[in-house]
Amino acid sequence: MDRPPRPPAERVLQAVKRFPSTAARPAVRLLQAALGATLLVGCAGGTAPVNLGGFSPAFKQGYIDGCESAGALSQRRDAPRYKTEPEYMQGWNDGYSACRRR
Repeated sequence: MDRPPRPPAERVLQAVKRFPSTAARPAVRLLQAALGATLLVGCAGGTAPVNLGGFSPAFKQGYIDGCESAGALSQRRDAPRYKTEPEYMQGWNDGYSACRRR
């Protein structure tokens, strides 16, 4: 004699009872840790963590100065360099724009 088919919800509950979700626990913990770290980094002060590895020293310094100026009462900018060095000027503008949005 064949048993009538069980409803899908009952089959899922039976499978969960048979195979506890121990395999999913490390993934959930990893996700929780990643979320917590993201929240902590978002609340940290200072300049934005940006990889400026491929840029010139003038651009890097401009970016840092621009980013620090975005949250300050007074601008931190090397005026002569801003007027004469295009890379410093571009870095300052990019840094100011990126950090002003935060």
